[in-house]
Amino acid sequence: KTVNAYEDIIDTPKSGQQREVPLTPRAAQIAKTAAKGKGQDDLLFTSSTGGTVNRRGFATSLTDAVRRAGIETETGQPITPHCLRDTFATQALHSGASIIAVSRALGHADPSITLSRYAGLLPEDVDSLRAGLTAAEKAQSMKKKAKKSAKKSANT
Repeated sequence: KTVNAYEDIIDTPKSGQQREVPLTPRAAQIAKTAAKGKGQDDLLFTSSTGGTVNRRGFATSLTDAVRRAGIETETGQPITPHCLRDTFATQALHSGASIIAVSRALGHADPSITLSRYAGLLPEDVDSLRAGLTAAEKAQSMKKKAKKSAKKSANT
């Protein structure tokens, strides 16, 4: 994995296609610390044997870390890698990230996959929709008026 100056981790998920995953400044610092002394193609995190961390190994490590830290969810459900993934998507959407950006970060082949899964989390902001449409309508009207005015000036 590569940690670059844009505070992203470039990852190759199960699809085999690279993707960039944005990191918070704190997460980027953790990744940069983990990357010290490693080559460009070295794994950022490894298993206890130095190889790649598989899903089961990561899930086990996460479960152990959560237990040692005494972290519990409000619902009592376990914290799993998929739970973290859903939390990432939920927080990104609630913060105003576009469905396309979230879809790319999650590695979904098509934004419709992301939209179908997380659509219920998107704010139903009718006022913002109305304001955006009104602004677009005004901008279009101004363009037409300017064009008409320019045409009128050219004819006189």
